[in-house]
Amino acid sequence: MPEETAEHLKEVTEQLYKRNVDLAVRNKILSLLRELYQISILTLEPKDLATKVAEKVQVALDFELFGVFLYNENEMSLTPLGFSVSSKFNDSQKIQGCSLERLTIPNTSVIPTLAEVIKNKKVREISHIKDVWGTLMPTCDFTALANEANIKSTLVLPLVVRDQAIGLLMLCLNREYTELSQFERESIFNFVNIIAVALDKAILYKEIQIANARLKELDKQKSEFVSIASHQLRSPLTAIKGYSSMILEGSFGEINDKARGAIDRIFQSSQRLVLIIEDFLNLSRIEQGRMQYEWATIELRKLVEGVIAEMEGPLKDAQLSIDFSHDNQEYNITADEGKVRQVVTNIIDNAIKYTKHGGITLKIKKDSDTRKILLEITDTGIGIPPDVTPKLFQKFSRAEDAGKANIMGTGLGLYVAKQIMLAHRGNIWVDSEGAGKGSTFYLEFMAE
Repeated sequence: MPEETAEHLKEVTEQLYKRNVDLAVRNKILSLLRELYQISILTLEPKDLATKVAEKVQVALDFELFGVFLYNENEMSLTPLGFSVSSKFNDSQKIQGCSLERLTIPNTSVIPTLAEVIKNKKVREISHIKDVWGTLMPTCDFTALANEANIKSTLVLPLVVRDQAIGLLMLCLNREYTELSQFERESIFNFVNIIAVALDKAILYKEIQIANARLKELDKQKSEFVSIASHQLRSPLTAIKGYSSMILEGSFGEINDKARGAIDRIFQSSQRLVLIIEDFLNLSRIEQGRMQYEWATIELRKLVEGVIAEMEGPLKDAQLSIDFSHDNQEYNITADEGKVRQVVTNIIDNAIKYTKHGGITLKIKKDSDTRKILLEITDTGIGIPPDVTPKLFQKFSRAEDAGKANIMGTGLGLYVAKQIMLAHRGNIWVDSEGAGKGSTFYLEFMAE
């Protein structure tokens, strides 16, 4: 074979080898970028994210050290989140008695290289790792450490999100940075961007978790306070209500009409306060999982008739009619009679409050196929706009016209009613054609 031909074949072989090496590097980096993207999606805890990223990149690209630091702007400190080192670097650390991955950098302003990277948000190649850690670990021989770990170059890269440095990456390479191909350099910047966004997302998620935990604790404290305060208020109010009722009934002798009117107001106001306090107590019991039910077989029609009888006074005062239709059969359900009575009373009481003219109609029917019993309570009141309907069963929600109608309330009655119905494996919902067209509330129970 002529010498020129052999030389040409050698050149071709070398070029093919270089291209194959370059292709292998490209495939490895592209695969790494995909894996980093997956880690960024699936990992939400900052330290866990940084550790996984460090291990993946350090092994894949054969770095001697890969460190992820979180920057605290107020303290100007860098806290190591994730570190991964080669076996050579690890062995050298043991020999020198160093442990860089556990060392917080308390003040970056005294380390010019790091201060410059954070301020300018630009990559910086440093001459030696002792320029970063030397002042913090003066007993460590960083020259020996770098030689034994075969560190040829070290890079410091800012993790920038929204034009703000949230952290740094520290890379120690076993070759000169200038020896990296253009593709390798661009790839480093690509995974730096991925890590920055992922870390920012993880930090935000953790902050939200902390805020949610705090809100839950505050909500728990609120519920406990409401429960304690309500219990303390209920006893004196019960006494006020009881004695005013006895006075009105003549238990303490005759009273004149003027005094009777004042005492009646005291009685009515105490009654309203008792109901408000009961709403708050029920809210506390529901939120703390302490709502207790006494299950028994009850006949729903008789229960409704009892509630209507109890509401005769308010209905007469409001000059409203009431009609209850049924087919005289039994409507047996397994329920807590007191709780169901509370729900029915609440719906009828609301109907009275929000109805100025006309009346209230109740219907009860049973579906033999589904074994469901449906109680409908319809009024001719102010109605409910479509956009308000979905909010009615939320805590502290009231109809928009409640204030105009001078109607007092906590906005808890329907929320408590909803929770009670769900506990009975039933449901409650409302239907209205809009403002001024009345409303129909539906209570659905399972028949025995």
